[in-house]
Amino acid sequence: MKKTYSSLKWNVVLLFILFSIIMYLLFWFTQAIMSNFIYQNVKVRNIGELATEIIEIIDDVDVSKRTDFLMYLDVLIEKINDAASDVWIFYQEDDNLSIAFVNKFFQEIPEIAVESWETYSNQIGKFTIRDKDYYVRGEILKDNTGRNVMLFMQTEYAPFDITQRVFTSQFIILTIIIFIISVAFAIVMHHKIVKPITLITKTAKEFAAGNYDLNFDAEGYLEIEELSETLNYAAKELSRIDEYQKELLANVSHDLRTPLTLISGYSEMMRDFEGERTEENLQVIVDESKR
Repeated sequence: MKKTYSSLKWNVVLLFILFSIIMYLLFWFTQAIMSNFIYQNVKVRNIGELATEIIEIIDDVDVSKRTDFLMYLDVLIEKINDAASDVWIFYQEDDNLSIAFVNKFFQEIPEIAVESWETYSNQIGKFTIRDKDYYVRGEILKDNTGRNVMLFMQTEYAPFDITQRVFTSQFIILTIIIFIISVAFAIVMHHKIVKPITLITKTAKEFAAGNYDLNFDAEGYLEIEELSETLNYAAKELSRIDEYQKELLANVSHDLRTPLTLISGYSEMMRDFEGERTEENLQVIVDESKR
């Protein structure tokens, strides 16, 4: 049973449609789904880098001397403001928490910062608090006087639903554009690849029928041109062999015609005329048969 194959043209079209679907799903996953995760991690990384720079300053100063401390922090004010975070630096003085630095206009220490001080004040080192709406990066460390100081940084995650809806709308439009481009590209590929192959196939059928006086002129790609040149060479050689065959048959026919004519003529003459049945005439027939 002859095996049936699908058309190369439709395979090319389907391949590029599949490609557009895969690209859309990839974009959807990385942007519409992963964007929120990436956004939060970027925020966390930025806060961590800023905290490292602030800690280096705290290690070298007396935070209770606010004027001197703020002069040191002045080089980081722009970064602190750009971080879109609430930054507090405070220490315990007597029984109260004193603020050494705050980047917002209000001076009140938030409740979560107070709770963090009560929890971590005796544990030198870094701590973090993660929530679906905010992230806290804190650290208990000592200034150059040996005083325990808390760096408390809190950032709220901006609502990402609107951004995700924007991404969704963009990728729907992008999918349509990719689909159209894929179909257009498939048509171009059909013209550049499938059409020359179809032309070669059509010419090859005439070639198989014994018509060697033809030309394979498909082009577009190196492989297709090489195939056309190979088939043209094969057609040229087969045409030459066909001419040799006809010439051979003509020569053989010519060489056979003379002795056969003599054999036929003498045989008919000996059949029709009894007096012609001589040894000489029989010898002619024998000689021509051998020849």
